[in-house]
Formats: sequence, structure tokens, C-alpha cells
Amino acid sequence: MSTTDKSKNSMQIVKGKIKTKVGKATGNSSLQVHGEVDQLKGHLKQLKGKVKEIFKK
Repeated sequence: MSTTDKSKNSMQIVKGKIKTKVGKATGNSSLQVHGEVDQLKGHLKQLKGKVKEIFKK
């Protein structure tokens, strides 16, 4: 996994955390759920990259 991919995935996780916190603070459940989905997507992409690295060896 390239450094660019890692940073993109990390940024997606951070963006999701921000959305979740803002959603909780404002009572906007839709924004909160979208934030949680963004976090999950970022974690899944990181996992995909790690699995690819394992099978390259």
C-alpha cells in the first residue's frame, strides 16, 4: 500500500470522526451515521491494503 493510499484512508477516517462528533453535538443523526460509514470505509480500505501486502510476500 502506498503512502498516498494510507494518508487518503487516514483522512477518510478523520473526516468520519469529525462528522460523527458534529452530528452528535447538533443532534443530526444522519450526519452522525454518515460519519460512522466514512470511518468504516477508511478502516476497510486500510485492511484491504494490509491483506494485499501479506499476500505479496
